[in-house]
Amino acid sequence: MLASGAADFEKKIIFQQHKKRKGTMAVTQMLYTEAISRMKPGDVITFGGKGESSETIKFSTFFDVSHVGVILL
Repeated sequence: MLASGAADFEKKIIFQQHKKRKGTMAVTQMLYTEAISRMKPGDVITFGGKGESSETIKFSTFFDVSHVGVILL
């Protein structure tokens, strides 16, 4: 299930994809529409919106993202 606001396909997300080498992970910022075709079970995605709740979370945590998800299917 996508978090509130994730339906806005123009938002950029951080897409982390495990590499075949042990212990490495690539971190790439891309549009959701680009990332969706590359997502695999176990991938971690992070994103942050511009809404009031997202901005409050980012301000409170001193971090650029407000939501985290794990791809299950």
